[in-house]
Amino acid sequence: WPSMIWQTYSWDFQTHGSFYGSKKGCEPLHIQLNAHNNQILVINTSLHDIKNATATLQVFDINGKLIQSKTAAVVLLANTKLDVFTAILDDATLPANYLVRLTVNDNANKSIATNEYWRANANTGHFKSFNELPVVTLTGKAVQLVNGQLKIELENKSKHPAIGIKLDALNRSKEIVLPVYCSDGYFTLLPGEKKTVLLAADAVSTIEQISLSGYNVTGTVTIKR
Repeated sequence: WPSMIWQTYSWDFQTHGSFYGSKKGCEPLHIQLNAHNNQILVINTSLHDIKNATATLQVFDINGKLIQSKTAAVVLLANTKLDVFTAILDDATLPANYLVRLTVNDNANKSIATNEYWRANANTGHFKSFNELPVVTLTGKAVQLVNGQLKIELENKSKHPAIGIKLDALNRSKEIVLPVYCSDGYFTLLPGEKKTVLLAADAVSTIEQISLSGYNVTGTVTIKR
């Protein structure tokens, strides 16, 4: 393996979690939680200032119930790291497993950066509650855009979180089409949430369906052309 590539994708160009983790970490505008001190930071490596924005922290329990929220106004200067605030994540009051979701919205309240972390309470130390979640069947629709990409709209209509959602493109024989690059992968959809994913591939004309998988996820989406 060339050291510059390592395992961001596999020998057959399948994109695993490391691909999307690298993609998230290298985005020009990035919000993150520092694990060692719970500091929330926004890093703007672009050449443009972003003014009148807001950074938001939300904490959800294993059932997708909002249990904590905090928002701060931010001015994100070009090529600058901003310490926003320190998240108060008290193990004495938090459930065994919980989701920390971070967002940056612009002055039109449009989301321009997101990040999320499933965490285990220090008193728990594991994610066994994931095993108790029922299987979630996602619904959605997919259309081909004029630029050749597929636009896939997913929805979680269940009452439970769908964790670690991965999209795979299938041809008519139900074989995985590779290489395929999605705008996001291994993400969570809470109950009632929707998400749009863009898919690019050289062999996009051979794609008939999108297979959905994850920790507790199943489903398929047929391409409409």
